[in-house]
Amino acid sequence: MGAIRSRFINSNCENACIFTIAPVSLLRYNLGMVQKRAAALFLFFPFLIFHVGNVLNAQESPSDFQNDDIVETEKQIDTTEDNSFWKKVNWAVHGGILFFTGNEKQGADPSPVVPSLGVSASYSFNDQLKLEIAENIYVNNYEYNTALEMPLPCNLANRSALVIGFLTSFQVVWSLPWTVPVGNTEISFRAYAGPAIDIRIAFLAMGLNHPDDFTGDIKTDPKLQTDAIGKYFWNDGHWFYPVIGIGADYPINEKFLLGLDLRLWIPLSTSEDLRFGVGLRFTPRKNI
Repeated sequence: MGAIRSRFINSNCENACIFTIAPVSLLRYNLGMVQKRAAALFLFFPFLIFHVGNVLNAQESPSDFQNDDIVETEKQIDTTEDNSFWKKVNWAVHGGILFFTGNEKQGADPSPVVPSLGVSASYSFNDQLKLEIAENIYVNNYEYNTALEMPLPCNLANRSALVIGFLTSFQVVWSLPWTVPVGNTEISFRAYAGPAIDIRIAFLAMGLNHPDDFTGDIKTDPKLQTDAIGKYFWNDGHWFYPVIGIGADYPINEKFLLGLDLRLWIPLSTSEDLRFGVGLRFTPRKNI
């Protein structure tokens, strides 16, 4: 009897343990599944966001691409327009000599000859007609002649002012129909004319700034003479010099033309003198 009761008790205890442990194991199993599903959902969530973003971008991209195409087309149109304009623009570098003619007034020095350096830019309307802006820079010594009440170019010993001149011309250029054959190429000719201004800036000449030089008398005071020279240049149209000229161009190679220019500046004021210039110019052949 004792053995039977002992087996019964042990059997009941095992069953009780099974019924007690089973719910706990089931709970742990369920909790593990929830954790796994939560982890899977957590890992899937970024992919979901990425997918939604791609869908939205795909819906917006056609219009964006169209806008980008429109902007790119506008840029191409603008570039084409710029190219068509700049294709008609050319430039040149030139240097020469200026002759200040007719300087035989009372007490004046012989007519000076001064070097000049310049640049020009032109716009071609067609093969025969261009509009050109030319700038020629020169430096000269001036004195103020009190007897004539006007400034005159002078030699170094008689100077009062150092004058920097900017001869600025706005000229129409005609390509002449005549050419001269030279070997395998030919010399072409052009003529031009237009208004021009001589922007002259007067500075006190170097070496004349000693206190003893400032006498207060315009006949001997270089400072007073320099002031009078500067004022004279801008009074009564003394700055207006219409220009006429003729030039010839020879192709020295496939890229450049070598030109020779003869120019005459005619003053509007009768008290001013003629300017005659002769010089060379180099012009790129991109528009030739």
